[in-house]
Amino acid sequence: VVLLFALVTGASVTSLRAAFMVCIYLVAELADREPDTPTALSLAAIVFLAANPDVLFHISFQLSFASVASILIFTPRLEELLGPLPYPAREAMALSLGVQILPIPLAAYYFHMVPVAGPLVNLIAVPLVTVVLWLSFLTVLAAGISIHVGAIFGHALLPAVFAIDLVSGWGAAAQRHMPSITSPSLVAGLCYCAGVVL
Repeated sequence: VVLLFALVTGASVTSLRAAFMVCIYLVAELADREPDTPTALSLAAIVFLAANPDVLFHISFQLSFASVASILIFTPRLEELLGPLPYPAREAMALSLGVQILPIPLAAYYFHMVPVAGPLVNLIAVPLVTVVLWLSFLTVLAAGISIHVGAIFGHALLPAVFAIDLVSGWGAAAQRHMPSITSPSLVAGLCYCAGVVL
């Protein structure tokens, strides 16, 4: 089902990476092994690179794997730093900030910008995307029973989709007011990485 979903969404690097990681989790469960996210991410990268080494130089591969690695490395530490906040807000903020850390140099290099509005947009958009995903599933299931019942869930999607579009528009407008930056040099990238490690 996971692989079919990845194919239906267009078999992009991001969806295939996620599907492969879920499959590794399921295989670990079947083999009575503890599921391990860093191992799943590493195995997914190895499979992608073994199938096509050139994918290493594709921006979608770099951003997808850098984002997940960033979540794994930095989100737990950020949750500790945001300790005084209530749990749901702490988790959401840590995730929204953590996912940005490793992809920032890639965004600067490829797109000449730093996504400053990204963390705020993510805080609002990610919960809405979750609502859209579940309502989409319900729409498909209900439409199999009755097209009219499916239409109810389909119409319920509209406010969440419009809200995501609105928030994304705000983020894009805020980003347009930020100055463009030059592509960072190798030395600048190494200095950023050293700062992140520290």
